[in-house]
Amino acid sequence: DIKMNKHVLPVNADLLYRLQHNALYVGFRLQHVNGAATLCHHGCNVVETVAHLFWYCEFAADVWSEWLTVLQRYFDSPIEWGTIVYFMDIVPTEHAKNAFGYSLFVIFHIVRVVVLRCLGTHRNDIRFHGEKPNVIAVKARVHALIDLHVAAFWEVTLLKAIRQSSRVRSELHALLRELPVTAPFEDDGDPSNHGTEEPTQDTTGTNLARG
Repeated sequence: DIKMNKHVLPVNADLLYRLQHNALYVGFRLQHVNGAATLCHHGCNVVETVAHLFWYCEFAADVWSEWLTVLQRYFDSPIEWGTIVYFMDIVPTEHAKNAFGYSLFVIFHIVRVVVLRCLGTHRNDIRFHGEKPNVIAVKARVHALIDLHVAAFWEVTLLKAIRQSSRVRSELHALLRELPVTAPFEDDGDPSNHGTEEPTQDTTGTNLARG
């Protein structure tokens, strides 16, 4: 996670850290407080635990479904709650490992932290600001933030050494074509050249100067 967190906003990495260290105050931890709201804010009528809020709640499952349906085919191991929180016991398929390499794990990390953050933010909006559950709005926010993170990762590949970045861009290009994201490049069929073109000399201006 330390290596992967450089590809996400600190606020997203912070939520994941607090989640991993049981430092989130959900309803389950407030049961000793008189009058505290302890049930799921999405109307599930069960005590709000971390696992329920971010994974087992039907609202959360609906938000995750679009991404997990696609990502699961790249892994031999099932993507479960422990996989999302601790990034453990995750085994990519041989094809995915060879075709997408490091980019597969970066994109998976981006998706997990963005979805977690959006679910947590929406829960707080319901609890503290009186908003109503709105899965469409959360899905739209997830898409927008994932697109921004993917675009930032793409820009990072443009700054690295040509030999390394060309390979990473090719892997990332192939992966993004299969995911529900807005690609941060024009799909011209030659991803290794994106961002590496040399500026074209203005020969007309040069000739005029000589004249």
